[in-house]
Amino acid sequence: MRRWSIYGLSDPRTGEVRYIGRTSGELARRLQALRSETCNARRREWILELRAAGLVPGIAELASAETWPGAQAVEQDMIEAARKKGWPLLNAPWRNVGVGSGAPTDRCGFRGCGRDALVAGYCSAHYQQRRRGGSLRPTRTAPGSGDRITVRLPRAAREAVAVLAASAGVDSSTWIRDLVEARIASQAPDTQQLFDAKNKT
Repeated sequence: MRRWSIYGLSDPRTGEVRYIGRTSGELARRLQALRSETCNARRREWILELRAAGLVPGIAELASAETWPGAQAVEQDMIEAARKKGWPLLNAPWRNVGVGSGAPTDRCGFRGCGRDALVAGYCSAHYQQRRRGGSLRPTRTAPGSGDRITVRLPRAAREAVAVLAASAGVDSSTWIRDLVEARIASQAPDTQQLFDAKNKT
């Protein structure tokens, strides 16, 4: 089973934790990857400043989780707690506290998306695109189209869907919708015709 680490980057000059993140890989590899990532300008400037002085950030595990949503929640809780203590974190401000926190407070920062912001100012799909690097792009289906259906899932199923959706680069709602549409397409022709007719109205 994949295990997630919530880690802290510390300044070797002061010992202060300057950044809190999460990874499912080895901490040494994550530190190496952070040296070239550009999605957080303040963190990159700090790392470049250390490099110019012949130094590298310290990295240590602060906590762990067994699932991606669990790691996300722990990471956010630790960031909020650290900020309340006055730690000089370089993490970008959360525009929404995310998992299990109720209704989002803003929209995704990708122009034209329209989905609720869940993590760091982006919807789940665009946040995953950002983490992978490269330019953001529209997701496959525009939000708000079609009738809304509420699906209640056990916690274990919700976490599994979140992990599968993240690996596909979409949010959980999009992943479930795609699964349902694929199932409909595999059924009897008259069912598919009804589905197509509904989408044309």
